[in-house]
Amino acid sequence: MQSKPLFQIIGIGFEDGFSPLFDQTLKALKRKFPFKWLSKSHSFGNQKMLPNAPIPIVFYPHLITDTPLYLFIGDDPTKHREAILELLPLTHRIVFSSDNVKDTLALNTFLRQIPCAPTDLLDLFTRGWRHILSKVLSEKENYDIFMASDQISIHTSFPPLGTFLKKWLETMLKSMPIEIIHQPKNTHPAITTFSCKGKGEAIKIASKNTYATVQITLKKRCELPYNLPLETDLIYPFFTEECS
Repeated sequence: MQSKPLFQIIGIGFEDGFSPLFDQTLKALKRKFPFKWLSKSHSFGNQKMLPNAPIPIVFYPHLITDTPLYLFIGDDPTKHREAILELLPLTHRIVFSSDNVKDTLALNTFLRQIPCAPTDLLDLFTRGWRHILSKVLSEKENYDIFMASDQISIHTSFPPLGTFLKKWLETMLKSMPIEIIHQPKNTHPAITTFSCKGKGEAIKIASKNTYATVQITLKKRCELPYNLPLETDLIYPFFTEECS
């Protein structure tokens, strides 16, 4: 007998399929939780698309009562304003990815009108790396190396992560170019390397699974590498806490 889904997800804006962030998120959730996927535009796993009918009429007959509902928005949420507002009374959380958004001001204005909590996948997937970079660069010696670098690069198999970190670092550097080097797609997304060097000094941070290894090279000495915990799977707490 098939177990009752722990939660249900309505997918909107997936006409072009799943972006890497949504694909990875849905597959990770499927490994841990039974859930029901409902979408007009794209199927997931063995759960098929629903008929092409107006929202929310197409979804209502398929919803399970007393089961948390999440809205996954595959592109810019402001494009689906009316559908989101219609489904809000049933919605526990809206999940989107800001790499699909061109007008962040319009998005923030729209999200302020929404009572349920929004979750930005790109923010979640980059939060662990941002915490590590902030911790390493909070030390003055490391920050001086970073600011004096003439070569900064990010090696990653996950382009959204590299692009987001590049934009985030550029807010500190302003004019320093940052190179993003894409690794083969079959490399695990968590394996990412950040490096900066110049004038005989360098910082290298390489992530693997749930930790990152930091190596600092100075003119007068080479410090021993050390590990820092890397936050991963940050999407799970939203489901384990709200569905328990």
